[in-house]
Amino acid sequence: MGQENSNSNRLAMAFLNSQKGLERYVRRLVGNREGAEDIVHEAFVNAYAASEQTEIEHPTSYLFTTAKRLVIRDRSRLSTILTDYIEDYSGPALSSNEGDGFEKIAAREELNELGAAMEAMPAQCRKVMLLRMFYGMSQREIAKTLGISESTTEKHIAKGFSICETRFRRKGIDRSRKRKRNVS
Repeated sequence: MGQENSNSNRLAMAFLNSQKGLERYVRRLVGNREGAEDIVHEAFVNAYAASEQTEIEHPTSYLFTTAKRLVIRDRSRLSTILTDYIEDYSGPALSSNEGDGFEKIAAREELNELGAAMEAMPAQCRKVMLLRMFYGMSQREIAKTLGISESTTEKHIAKGFSICETRFRRKGIDRSRKRKRNVS
């Protein structure tokens, strides 16, 4: 038992000594501070749990590897969700016999940009947006599921839509045209 405690202590010290560098490394991979902090903390928790079961010879390397695997896991999940959504999407722009090929291509480009915008969001914001957009959950349901306040949920949704809108505007995707056409 003393050796397990020593192993965990070594890992904790390695984490404290490398935390800033680990956060910089993960921030470069995910593109934002909040997502990086979440992943770094999750990496430490996972590594700490592992250190109680097995000897970790190089704790700093183990932390960096664990963090990188968590980033890959999150990207893979997002990719799977978006792929499933695109495959299941039965909206008129993708599956209707009406409309021309340009509309279908534009709809696919819009979905690709939505995926890129989702990846650019902080981790918690991305989770909220996935639950809202793809699972149709209400703000109250999202808040309860994630254990956050409804106010925080609302802020994440506003931030997520802002990120999407900015990306669409930058790529020249005109969302107002689609809304007008769908209203009539």
